Amino acid sequence: MMRTRIFFAAVAIMAFSGSSRAAHPLVLMTDFGQKDGAVCEMKGVIMGVDPQLRVTDLTHEIPNFDIWEASYRLGQAIHYWPSGTVFVSVVDPGVGTDRNSIVAELKDNGSGRIYSIVTPNNGTLTLLLESMSLVRLHDLEEEKNRLPEGSMYHTFHGRDLYAFTGARLAAELIGISDVGQPFPAESLVLLDYQKCETKEGKIIGIIPVLDTTFGNVWSNISVDHFKSLGIATDSRIDVTIHKRTPEGMEKIWSGTVPLKNTFGDVPVGQELAYVNSLEQLALAVNQGNFAGAHKIASGRDWIITVVPTRAGTTRN
Repeated sequence: MMRTRIFFAAVAIMAFSGSSRAAHPLVLMTDFGQKDGAVCEMKGVIMGVDPQLRVTDLTHEIPNFDIWEASYRLGQAIHYWPSGTVFVSVVDPGVGTDRNSIVAELKDNGSGRIYSIVTPNNGTLTLLLESMSLVRLHDLEEEKNRLPEGSMYHTFHGRDLYAFTGARLAAELIGISDVGQPFPAESLVLLDYQKCETKEGKIIGIIPVLDTTFGNVWSNISVDHFKSLGIATDSRIDVTIHKRTPEGMEKIWSGTVPLKNTFGDVPVGQELAYVNSLEQLALAVNQGNFAGAHKIASGRDWIITVVPTRAGTTRN
């Protein structure tokens, strides 16, 4: 323990003495929840590296082991952060196994901002790579990057490896090339899913997540896709939702809804479609719960199909 205290004292001195060093924001995301001390332990490690680091929680409410949702939530939030921000993503059902840990440096194709992500190599980067380019990718070598006093434990890499490494990167005590050898891009684990496409006059996508607080159903159908079919505000669309099962595609719901700008454009209790904050099509009930009413969930197996409503027809 004395050796550990000396180590942290040395790190703290480095943090305060490097006047030319500029710390970056550090953003945490896990599936740990906030009912126990796990997140607090991670933050304690971070403060031990540099008490001046700005630490923000993206969320700690990712459903347990849901790598897909972790990838989505990263993609939802990352573009609004300044260049240099370090993200630590810990949704890691394979913790302690032979799965790799990695640090990826990505460039936002729109803004040109650069971000670093510390994560298991388990698919977390899948949706980020839709709008970002891989700049550098390095293996996060456990032996050289572990928290010294965490060297005996194998089930809390979020604290002992990822938070510790993320803090040192954000504090510019190390660079990405210091964490380990370059990692081959072809070895990245990526999740398979239905990308949005227009086919035979209809748009096919998925329901990647729900707006869980309000029960709105979000899709990956972009504004550009439904504009290409002439779908505009105040027009009506036919929507069908299926769930992929081992037996085949199960139809869950279909109906006709108006495309509106906001919830209050229809009476309370009425269903509508709208463009959400990510510029993608979503379904809602004004002051209601669309997902709950129709027993709709989310994920790669939830398929949504949209076509313009032909004049004089409706479906329910």
